[in-house]
Amino acid sequence: MSRDMDILPGDPTYASHWKTTADSDAGLRIAILSTPRTGNTWLRRLLGSVYSLPQIIEDDPRGIEWRRLPERCILQHHWDASGELIARLREQRFHLVTLCRHPLDVLISILHFASVNPGTTAYWLGRRGGNEAGIADATPRSPAFEQYAISQRAKLLLGISPSWAAMKDCLLVRYESLVRDPTVQLSMVCDALRPAPAEAVQYAVEANTLEKQRSLVANQHFWRGRPELWKQLVPPPEAIRIAENHQPFFKAFGYACDPDANLTDQGAEANWYALEFASLKEECRLARSQVLTMRERHAADMAELRSQVRELRVALGLPAEENGAVSPGAALLRLASRARRRAGRLFGRLHEILRTG
Repeated sequence: MSRDMDILPGDPTYASHWKTTADSDAGLRIAILSTPRTGNTWLRRLLGSVYSLPQIIEDDPRGIEWRRLPERCILQHHWDASGELIARLREQRFHLVTLCRHPLDVLISILHFASVNPGTTAYWLGRRGGNEAGIADATPRSPAFEQYAISQRAKLLLGISPSWAAMKDCLLVRYESLVRDPTVQLSMVCDALRPAPAEAVQYAVEANTLEKQRSLVANQHFWRGRPELWKQLVPPPEAIRIAENHQPFFKAFGYACDPDANLTDQGAEANWYALEFASLKEECRLARSQVLTMRERHAADMAELRSQVRELRVALGLPAEENGAVSPGAALLRLASRARRRAGRLFGRLHEILRTG
């Protein structure tokens, strides 16, 4: 791959909860290998916090620079189990973890994510089976979504987690259980990887709630995160048709297709647009908050700049305030020009003194 692999630094906050530095610093490599939109990023951040691990997100196996991997790291990767990749991970002493989530919730989440972030999902599985361009701005009831949901592309993506879960040494984490009781589930995951202090687990959960994560990203990566949301958005006929095309994935993790028999087409549409409107409203709120923060920082920077201008004017023997409305930037340029002219005169005078002295 042409670009370098990004390694996000580990958060050292939770290392203090370990009894000794050696306990928290011992070599540990974790690979989260799952279908997209099953909670990968959330679990990566939770485990990254517990163990203070550097974090790596890579879409393509060819982009993983194995020689650069830290002895302690967590890798997030949307790729199915293959002989070469499995051999590499075992050779590098990675603990394997995969997540599962109800297939219809996964497909709904992909629909929303592809609409909000067009083009970014194409890199999943190296573009195998197509992409999500056809469902950008579609609805769960649209023919475009149903066509995508039963496509080869959807089957390939849904098949990632089962391909890893079939391996005996791969730890399976159920997304619904993680949402229901994150502290208990994270403790169980840590017990299977490397037992961690209860304090480290608790603080990691509190610092990485879904609500807090939503405020930290601009791409709605942590959208709703609510299990069984599909029951409010996909009427029974469409749900059954989609499920019939993915029976192996439903059976692999014990999921049922039990849609809401009372959900009408109109109700499903209304629910979808209500969620999308709420997402747009939240995005506008976050954008406004960011703008206000930038304004406050700008105001503070301008105040500091004005103070520097006054100090520089005094140092040059000028009045502290300049007559007329002049921006701090323009004032600094004027002062810099004046300082250069003064320096030129001083150097000229010094040269004359040296020459005649």
